[in-house]
Amino acid sequence: RDDRSARRVVQRLGELGLVRATRLFSDQPAWVFATRAGARAGAMGFGAWSPRPGLMAHVGAVNEVRLHVHASAPGATWICERALAQICDSGEHLPDGVVEIDGQRHAIEVELTVKSRRRVVAILDELNATYDATVYFCAPAPRRQLERLAQDGRWSSLVLRDLPAGRRSL
Repeated sequence: RDDRSARRVVQRLGELGLVRATRLFSDQPAWVFATRAGARAGAMGFGAWSPRPGLMAHVGAVNEVRLHVHASAPGATWICERALAQICDSGEHLPDGVVEIDGQRHAIEVELTVKSRRRVVAILDELNATYDATVYFCAPAPRRQLERLAQDGRWSSLVLRDLPAGRRSL
């Protein structure tokens, strides 16, 4: 029933020219994107966004994490990376999202691939200095890397989590 309702909403918004649905991968459902008119109607200050296939696994994983956070902490506020880009200093590392809950701000990182140790340490140092906690939702390989880095206790506010159930295989 929910799928049918969602399809009807997407169809209606598409008829109004506010969204477009695009099947990017043959083995996945269509992705729904705001058109320019939809972005203006949303009044979030964002332009229309065009998908880049190489980023879609990460974008999908971030969305799964956002949905997981909302389900797990209904009172939390999610601030997306695009909104952060509007308020943060140029050159500052932008987490994939920030969750505001109980007067705290938690940086959210979604990691599907292993980055260089140097890059991860720089990100952890910056986020640790800026936010109350840094929460990584990780695929297995980056989680192992972060667990090794966390052993020295340098980042006391680092929290490691598995990706939500639908994304663990990435």
